[in-house]
Amino acid sequence: MAENKLENLEKEVQELIKLSQQLKEVNDHLSKKNIQLSKENNQLTQNLDLAKEGISKIIKSYKKLVSKETTTVKILGASYKIACPPEESEDLKKAANFLDERLSEVKEASGLDEKRAAIITALNISNEYLKNLSDVSKDKSVNEGLENLTLEVQKQLKSLSFKA
Repeated sequence: MAENKLENLEKEVQELIKLSQQLKEVNDHLSKKNIQLSKENNQLTQNLDLAKEGISKIIKSYKKLVSKETTTVKILGASYKIACPPEESEDLKKAANFLDERLSEVKEASGLDEKRAAIITALNISNEYLKNLSDVSKDKSVNEGLENLTLEVQKQLKSLSFKA
């Protein structure tokens, strides 16, 4: 009977050794998987940081666009809030006053509605601008100045956002 107990004990020890080996294999596999997941986690953390940085830049840009100061101008009795830098506010007001005077003149002289008066006024101003442009086209330095001014006007027109 002692021999039988010894054999049973040996079998149990052998089973424990097998289980121990299986547990070691599972542990090794889990360790490798943990290292792989750790690497993936680091990569995801880096990607998240890059995404946060990008979103932060987008939000800052959006805030700059949204938080622009506005200048209120009046044209033909209607008020318009126009986004522009504070240093350009006076020039914008002068331009609006000039346009308002010209629109009023055309409207009163012709009896046209506001839309048609605006079109005629725009054509008149464009015509005067082009005449002045051709008069000074002989002077190269003036041409360069006008080109720069034209580019600046185009840039400013693109940056303006009209709010009635």
